[in-house]
Amino acid sequence: GGRAVATELTILWAEWDPANYLQELGNEYEKETGVKVTVETVNWPDFQDKAFMEFNAHADAYDMVVGDSQWLGAGATEGHYVELTDLVKETNLTKVM
Repeated sequence: GGRAVATELTILWAEWDPANYLQELGNEYEKETGVKVTVETVNWPDFQDKAFMEFNAHADAYDMVVGDSQWLGAGATEGHYVELTDLVKETNLTKVM
């Protein structure tokens, strides 16, 4: 079957320079693909609460959350992470262009 094609991606991350850079990359991606990328940022003190509230509500406001390494335990045991190994293999994402 065909995969659904996204026309918009919304990413949640903490408010800091790497998130601003990700938005710049998203803007370039949009120019090349037409897919609009929005990086929504939350200040560090509220970031974990906001992300886990979304996870626990099984909400769909964000297509992706750039998590913090300190969340790995809770995220893994509560089923909030998706195993991507098979997807990476199926789509040859490791293949050098």
